[in-house]
Amino acid sequence: MASLFLVACTEKTPPPPAPTGLTATAAPGKIALSWEQVATATGYSVKRGVTKGGPYKTVAGTMATQAEDHGIASGETYYYVVVAVHPVGGESANSDEVSITAMGDAKPAAPTNLTAKGGTKQVSLSWDPADRATAYQVFRGLDSGGPYDPIGEPIAATKLDDTELEDATEYFYVVQAENDAGESANSEEASAVTTPPAPLGVTAEGKVGRVELSWDVVPGASSYRVFRSTTPGADYQEANTKPLSETTFTDYPAADGQLVFYVVRAVNDAGDSPDSQEVSARSLSGRELLVSDSATSTVSVFDPAQQDAGPPLRQLGGVTGLQSAAALGVSAAGDLFVASVDRTTQESSVVVFAAGSQGDTPPSRRLAGPETKLAGPAAVVVDGSELFVANEADDSVAVYATSASGNAEPMRHLQGETTRLVGPRAIAVDGEELFVLNASSITVYARGAAGEVAPVRVVEGSATALVNPRAIAVDAAADELWVAVQEPDALLVFQASAEGDLAPTRVISGLATQLSSPTGLVIDGAHDEVLVANGTGGAVTVFERNANRNSPPKRILNAGGATSSLRGIVLEPTSGEVIVLDPGAPAIGVWPRDAEGGAAPTREISDALRTFHAPRGLAVDAIAGALFIADEGSFSTVTEPGAIAVFERDAQGTEVKSRRFSSSAVSAPRGLALHAGRRELFVTDPTADLVAAFPLAASDAVTPLRQITGASSGLYGPVAVAVDAVDGELFVANETGGTVTVHAVTGDGDVAPLRRLTDLSRPTGVAFDEVTKQLLVASAGTRSVTVYRRSEAGALTLEQTLPLPADAASPGLAIAVDPDYRELFVASGGIVLVFGRDQAGTYGESLIRTLSASAPALQSLIGITLWR
Repeated sequence: MASLFLVACTEKTPPPPAPTGLTATAAPGKIALSWEQVATATGYSVKRGVTKGGPYKTVAGTMATQAEDHGIASGETYYYVVVAVHPVGGESANSDEVSITAMGDAKPAAPTNLTAKGGTKQVSLSWDPADRATAYQVFRGLDSGGPYDPIGEPIAATKLDDTELEDATEYFYVVQAENDAGESANSEEASAVTTPPAPLGVTAEGKVGRVELSWDVVPGASSYRVFRSTTPGADYQEANTKPLSETTFTDYPAADGQLVFYVVRAVNDAGDSPDSQEVSARSLSGRELLVSDSATSTVSVFDPAQQDAGPPLRQLGGVTGLQSAAALGVSAAGDLFVASVDRTTQESSVVVFAAGSQGDTPPSRRLAGPETKLAGPAAVVVDGSELFVANEADDSVAVYATSASGNAEPMRHLQGETTRLVGPRAIAVDGEELFVLNASSITVYARGAAGEVAPVRVVEGSATALVNPRAIAVDAAADELWVAVQEPDALLVFQASAEGDLAPTRVISGLATQLSSPTGLVIDGAHDEVLVANGTGGAVTVFERNANRNSPPKRILNAGGATSSLRGIVLEPTSGEVIVLDPGAPAIGVWPRDAEGGAAPTREISDALRTFHAPRGLAVDAIAGALFIADEGSFSTVTEPGAIAVFERDAQGTEVKSRRFSSSAVSAPRGLALHAGRRELFVTDPTADLVAAFPLAASDAVTPLRQITGASSGLYGPVAVAVDAVDGELFVANETGGTVTVHAVTGDGDVAPLRRLTDLSRPTGVAFDEVTKQLLVASAGTRSVTVYRRSEAGALTLEQTLPLPADAASPGLAIAVDPDYRELFVASGGIVLVFGRDQAGTYGESLIRTLSASAPALQSLIGITLWR
């Protein structure tokens, strides 16, 4: 038994089988080998020889099935075998031998054909593949020959876009190839310059027959290109025929009066810059059309060749646009933001008045248009660089940059069922929270909320007493939320963190408070006061910050009249002045912080400060360059008798009239006509049934040179007058009498007319074409213009009845003719209809164009005339 045991224990473990599948691959500076795994092997020995069949020297030991040999010489041929190893069984036989020639440490060749092409803030690079390269490193410098800095990490591709570069800058590039052996030498250098930046300061100004453009010099630009289009933002065609070296260009559009859009590009060797900001202008015809608007109490001046809606060339009168104001906000810089909804067009807008504005001044910029998403704005709040607007009409809140203007999109827009916005009418911002006062609730959001997001908390329910709430303010120092409500008139105070259906912590209400339909409130933390604008009675009531129950106000400021309807109140950030919006006046008034009683404002933005009040008929004196406006007087709370206001031709905005004259004989001047040869102005007064003649140089109180009036005159509600200077006749449209009466320009007293046209239906406009000897009469009752030919003897023969569009507006129509251009202008409602005639005097019944104002809109035109 013992001998058998010894035989079993001394039996040897066999060596593993020889490895198979040995392969060798040369790479720079090394030879990589691999083989198949041997199941019984615990390791492997790699052996190398310099002659076929050995002898071999072990160069590596490994437990893996691959190895690398680095101890080689470039160009030498080596012979390899692998043996499997077992700790008991020993080594296997050699594997089959493989041979290979070593590459040694060969670095890649330098890349060739490097090219660089400049673009907008980038340079595009490409090069040919380099021998033995596995990657490429691109280097950039600002000087030829370097130094160079690497751009990012090595890449496998043979092209690269180098982005986020400076405009109009030349960059220099080299590329190195890489492999495991190292880097190549630099490629040949290539350079490129980036395109210039878009031109800034681009302006376009319409002149007679041309548009003049200018822009700022662009560093790095060698020339400029100007592009034009009649479609905003599209279809641009180059306007210049050769590169422009100057920063000005004069364009000659195909048609005067058409709005043309322009962009400018700067050019260098790399190409064109991006487009500049788009600007627009109209080439002018050299004529001017003036219209008076009884609804806005303005006189606007347009180019009669204008082919679409657009702003007037200039405007006189009530240009503030405050008649439709709904809310007031103020920026840290003191700029005033006013939300409005146009009463006629229903267009929503936010206009901005520069800090310190006063008088009958237009806003400095306007935010309006479909992209703005404004819809019945009821509140505006400026906080930092953001403008918050509550849109009551579509249950939304829009947020803009404070610099936004035109048809700008909001940065954020909060809307949708999840938001729980219902009739939002007031906003407050406190740090990172946005408070929105709705029809019967307060919803609170993160300041940056956008889209359809739920509020972070809601105050709502019968206990809250939120019935017809109108204003909201946050007292950050006291951590309180103030709300003004109108049923009953009260101020409710909640904790700023309030949530759910809970009662206010205190209520200020009762007869002693003198609250009357409160519409606005503001916290003056520096003086522990709360100021409240009241919608009825025009008072600002000021309370102690800790007021409660039936507390009387600390003081009262009578900011408006008894019929005023205050709609907003803010504090000027620097001076602490009280600023109040009163659309009824219409005005924005500014008072010292502690003003009370009937204290006068220190300044006002107000239409009531205009230098005329109720503009009607218009006439121009081309010789003296004067504009005459028939002012019926008596506007709002300002009462002034009717008079003729006279302005210089280029007057606009708040410019003071050059003079004003009136007469006890004319209390309500309406129609005007000027006789240049006689240097006389003819004025109609429908309330006195007269036509009076005044010298053009009249001023102050004056007696007419002559006046036609009386039972025999045939004047009955005269509203318009025209002059035939050659034949010395006046044509007077009598709206009430339904006639046009013809008088001698020298007529005086109760004299019968020379001739008359009868059976007209409310004639409200009359014009005389000196070239064709045609009298044109606009009849509001029939919405038509009738054309009569005057014979040498003075007889008037009906030639044509020109029907106006069915929507031609009443109550009146005013007309003017331009004989030189063969055009008839009919002021109808808020637009001017333009008809053309042939050389013989026949008018086409189709409109050749219409003219209207884009902002502010024209509403009720009543007077019209031409500068020719």
